[in-house]
Amino acid sequence: MTAGIDMDMVSDSYHQHLANLVKSGNVSEARLDAAVRDVLRVKFALGLFDDPFTDESREIHGALPKERVDAARQAAERSFVLLKNSVAGSRPILPLSSESGTIALIGPLADDAKNMLGAWAGRGRRRML
Repeated sequence: MTAGIDMDMVSDSYHQHLANLVKSGNVSEARLDAAVRDVLRVKFALGLFDDPFTDESREIHGALPKERVDAARQAAERSFVLLKNSVAGSRPILPLSSESGTIALIGPLADDAKNMLGAWAGRGRRRML
């Protein structure tokens, strides 16, 4: 909040901690008021309060048509960047073949599929391999 992040939409940090931070004086009421004012200003400018009711069928059927979701998935898959594809023996390491055997994933996120999605994953679904 004090770094200028007016709205926390996914991490739940503000919901869990902001009231106590304001009560303790670590975040001023003036800063909170400014954040609320900024968020509401943008929402008014976007016309979000002109028609406060929404088409509930979008929740049932999804906000985006399947073809757009498929196109986004295909674009994401094609945009993966291989930073280094070293040659081992006479051929590149990647893509891995079925002969590769066991592969070790090492590091703080190796066994943390939820956090690998990041703070802005929304309702991202983790895939466990």
